[in-house]
Amino acid sequence: MQKKSKFKVPSIAHHKARNTDVVFLRGADGKRWQVYLGPHGSNQARQRYHEVIASHLDGEEPETAKRSSQPKQAPSAYPTVK
Repeated sequence: MQKKSKFKVPSIAHHKARNTDVVFLRGADGKRWQVYLGPHGSNQARQRYHEVIASHLDGEEPETAKRSSQPKQAPSAYPTVK
């Protein structure tokens, strides 16, 4: 008797705050990727999902939005002291 494979293809999730579809992927190193696909329920999101899953199964790193290394700060009304 063969063991069942633990591999599961990630499904589309609805990000309610942004009203977009998103998929969560795991890399070989265990790193978690969150990829936004497009407006919730749209053909664009479904097409992007298939592209992301295909590249993920080929072993490629997903293309995600880049975050800046430093958080944005609101400009201060006071002068800075150096």
